[in-house]
Amino acid sequence: MKKIILFCFISLLLISSCKNNDTEKKVITQLSLSQNQAQLAQGDSLSLILSYTPADLPAPTCIWTSSDSTVARVDKKGKIKALGRGTTTIMVATTADASGIVISAQCKLTVTYKGDGSASNPYLIYTVADLKAIRDSINTKNDVYGNKAYKLMADLDFTKETGDWTPIGDTTTVAFKGVFDGNRKTIKGVRIGSYGFRKNIQYAGFFGVIDEAEIKNLGVAWDYITPYTLTKNINYYIGCIAAYGSGNITDCSSSGSFCSYADTCYDGGIIGYGCATTNITNCHYETGTVSSTNYQEQPQYCVGGIAGYISGTISNCYSNGLTNGSDKYEGGIAGYSIGTIVNCYCTNGTSIWFIPECTSGGIAGHQTGTIVNCYSTNEAQGGYAGGIVGEGGNITNCYATGFVLGKKYACGIAATANNVNYCIALNSNYSGGTLIANIYGYGSISNVSNVSRICYLLPSSAITNGNYAATSIVMKNHYRTDETITDFSDTKLNGFDLTAQPVDLLNAYVSANPTFNNIGLKRWKVTAGVNNGYPVFE
Repeated sequence: MKKIILFCFISLLLISSCKNNDTEKKVITQLSLSQNQAQLAQGDSLSLILSYTPADLPAPTCIWTSSDSTVARVDKKGKIKALGRGTTTIMVATTADASGIVISAQCKLTVTYKGDGSASNPYLIYTVADLKAIRDSINTKNDVYGNKAYKLMADLDFTKETGDWTPIGDTTTVAFKGVFDGNRKTIKGVRIGSYGFRKNIQYAGFFGVIDEAEIKNLGVAWDYITPYTLTKNINYYIGCIAAYGSGNITDCSSSGSFCSYADTCYDGGIIGYGCATTNITNCHYETGTVSSTNYQEQPQYCVGGIAGYISGTISNCYSNGLTNGSDKYEGGIAGYSIGTIVNCYCTNGTSIWFIPECTSGGIAGHQTGTIVNCYSTNEAQGGYAGGIVGEGGNITNCYATGFVLGKKYACGIAATANNVNYCIALNSNYSGGTLIANIYGYGSISNVSNVSRICYLLPSSAITNGNYAATSIVMKNHYRTDETITDFSDTKLNGFDLTAQPVDLLNAYVSANPTFNNIGLKRWKVTAGVNNGYPVFE
C-alpha cells in the first residue's frame, strides 16, 4: 500500500514539472498593430494599439521608432505626432531574446497638408519643406492648387538653403489666385541671385505673378534679389512680396536690398507692377535699397519703396528704405502711380543719377490721380524733382522736409501738378553744419533750373488753395551760384509764408474732411524727439 502511495506522489511531481517546462518554453511569435497604413494631417496625432501572439503571455518590452523623424515622431507608448509632409515608417520591435530573435511590426504613415485648402480650413505650412512643396504644387498643378487658401504656422529660416528661391506662380500661366495668410510670421534669408551672380528671371519676388489674389499678414526678409538680363524689349519685374499682378496685399512687410539690371524693369519694396484693382494697405518696406542699373540712354525703369508701378490704391503704408538708380520714375512710395495714395510716408531717400529725363518725388515719381494726407522727409533728386511728387495729379494736405535737387525743375511739393491744395513746404538741407540750399537746380550755369517753393508747372485751370512754405527755405537756380531767390510773390507757385503750426493746419483739413474714398484720414501729432519735431500720424 505504501509503495502505491509513493508511486502516485512521484507521478504527480513529474506531471507538474512537465507543465512548468511547457510554460517556460512559450515565447512571443508575432506582433501586430491596429493599422499597417495610416494618413495624418500635419500637427495631428494617432495612437497605435499593439497586440501580440500568444495573447496569454505578459506584454513584451518593445522599442518604437520612426524612419523619418522630420515627418513624424513616436513615443514609447506608440503615440504618433505628425510633423512635416511626406512618408515615414513607424516600427515597433521586441528586444532580442537569448537566441537573438527580434519580432517587429510596422505602419506606413503618410503626412499631408493640414486643412483642405478652403477659406475656412486652409492648408497649413509648418516648415521650409512644406512651403517649397506647396510652391511646387502651385507651379506644376496650378488648376488644383493655384486658387486655394494657405496659412503660415511658423517663422521660416532659409539661410541654410543652398539654392535660389523660385517664386510662387513663377510665370503668368501659373499665377497664384488664392489666399495666403502669413499669420504675422516672418520668412527670412530668402534670395534670388547674389551680388556676385545675377539670375535671369522675369518675375522675381516671393510671389512671381498674382491674379486677384489676397496676401496678408506676411513678412519677408530678403538677403538679396539681383536679376539680370541683356534681352531687349522684355519687361522685368521685382517685388519683395509680389513681382507682378493684381489683388489685395494687406499688413505685409519686407526688407533687404535688391538691384535689377535689365532693359525695362519695375521694382518695388512690396510689389513691382500692380495691375488694375491692386490695393496695398498697411504695408511697409523696412530697410534696404531698391535700386536699378540701366544700360540704355533712355531709362525705362519705375522704382518705388512700396510699388514700382501701380494702378489702384496705396493706403496707410510707409517706406524706410532707400530708392535710387538710373530710373525713369522714382518715388519713396511709388515710382509711377495711377490711382490714389493716402496716409503714407517715406523717411529715407530717393536719388537718381543725374539724367534729365528722370522724374523723382518723395512720395511718387509720377502720379495720375490723387495723393492725400502724406508726408516725406527724404530727399528728391532728378530731372523733375519734387518734395512730394515729380509730376502729375492732385496733391492735398501733404508736407515735405527733404531737400530737392532738380536739373530742369526743383520744387518743394511738386515739379508739375494738376492741383495742389493745403500743402506745406518745410524743405531743409544741411551739409557739414552749413546750409547750402533747400531747393536748388544743377543744370548748366547758362541754362539754370526752374525752382519754386510749391509747384512750378501748373495748368491755367489749377486750383491752389491754402499752401504754405517755411520762410527759412533757401532756393537757388543753380547750386554753384551764390544767388538765392527772394521773390515769392507768386503765391500760386510759392504758397504763403508759414506763420501757423504745421500740425494745426494738417489737422484742420482732416477735421473738415475725415475720409477720402471711404478711407479714414489719419490725424497728426508732434512728439518731442520724434521726426525732428515735424508732424507724424497719431
